[in-house]
Amino acid sequence: MTDASTPVVSPADTRVTLGLTRDATADEIRAAMQAAHEAQPAWDARGAAERAACLERAAELLQARRGNFLSLLVREAGKTLPDALA
Repeated sequence: MTDASTPVVSPADTRVTLGLTRDATADEIRAAMQAAHEAQPAWDARGAAERAACLERAAELLQARRGNFLSLLVREAGKTLPDALA
């Protein structure tokens, strides 16, 4: 695991750091891809209805935090609120 990170700066004012992202190594990316590949059969075995319910719940959680995500889009991507809503 690397401790390297990349700052996320405001496009409106590049002097303002909004946060940091942790940089992944190539080995970490390969391990994540392998884990996803290995988990896929279990996900498939759940059946369409259970997978749909899981995705619907994820959508509900995203919707509940919609304001937070819109705020991030405005600050991190320099979007206007109407663009973030689109």
